[in-house]
Amino acid sequence: MKIFRPFLCFFFAVLLSLSIGNNIREKIIFTSQRDGNKQIYLMDIDGSNQENISKNKFNEFHPSLSPDGSKIVFVSDRTGNNEIYLKDIHGNNIVPITQNRYDNMYPVFSPDGEKIAFVSDIDGDYDIYILSLQDNKVDKVTHNNVDDISPSFSPDGKSILFVSEKDGNKEIYMINLEQEIEKRLTFNVSNDLFPSFSPDGNMITFTSERDGNREVYVMDKNGLSQKRLTANIAHDYWSRYSPDGKKIVFASYRDGNSEIYIMDSNGKNIKRLTFEKAWDSEPYWGIVKY
Repeated sequence: MKIFRPFLCFFFAVLLSLSIGNNIREKIIFTSQRDGNKQIYLMDIDGSNQENISKNKFNEFHPSLSPDGSKIVFVSDRTGNNEIYLKDIHGNNIVPITQNRYDNMYPVFSPDGEKIAFVSDIDGDYDIYILSLQDNKVDKVTHNNVDDISPSFSPDGKSILFVSEKDGNKEIYMINLEQEIEKRLTFNVSNDLFPSFSPDGNMITFTSERDGNREVYVMDKNGLSQKRLTANIAHDYWSRYSPDGKKIVFASYRDGNSEIYIMDSNGKNIKRLTFEKAWDSEPYWGIVKY
C-alpha cells in the first residue's frame, strides 16, 4: 500500500511548540472566502471576535478542533494538492500529517484526541482512513469500490459515521471499528450528507436533499425518527452540535450567500452569526484552550 508520511517526530514537535494556558472557552471554527481564498476563522459563539488564523495565500479548509481545544486539524493546498495539517489554536506551528501527493480531506479528531480520521483517494477512490498520532500508524477503514467521505467519530470512539455511494447515491452509514460491520442509516433516492453525532451519542444531525434542496435533519443513532429542522428554499447544510448538545451550528444560503447560523437543537430560534458578501461555511463548534 502507498505510504502516508507524517513527521516521525510529530509528538515531540507539537509538545515543544505549543504554549497552552488555562483560558478555555467555546468557539466556532469555520472556513471563509472573504479574503479571496479559503481561510480558517475562529469566532465567539455569538458571532463576535471573528479572527483569521490562516493569513496566507493558500487555501485552508475543513477545520476541526481537538477535544482539548489546543490544536486544529485542517486541509491545505500549500504543496499543490490537498494535504492534512495540524497547527496550534493561534494558527502557528504547522505540522504535516499527510505527504502523499493525493487528495486528502475531511479530517476529524477522535474523542480522545489520539487519532485523526480522514478521507484520501490514495488507493483510487475516496476511502476513510485513521491515523494514530501515537505511532503514525494508518489503518484503512472502508474498502468499497466507490467514494466514502465525511467521517465523524461517535463520542465513545468505537464507531464512525460516513457518507457512501455504495448503494447508488450518497447515503449515511455507520461502521463499528472493532467488528468492521457497516450499517446503513438512511434510505432515500436523494443524497444524505455531512453526518455528525450529538455529544451524548444518541442523535445524529445531517444534511438531506430529499426535499429538493439541502436541509438540516436529525435522527436517532439507529437511523430512526428522522426529522427535518430547517425549511427554506435555499440550501441549509453542514450542521454540527454544540458541546452541550443544546444547539446546532450550520451553514445556509438563505440570505443570498453561504453564512453561518445557530439554532436550538429542535430547529427553533435561528440566529445568523456571519454577515459577509463572501462564502462562509464548514462550521465546527468546540472548545478552545489559549
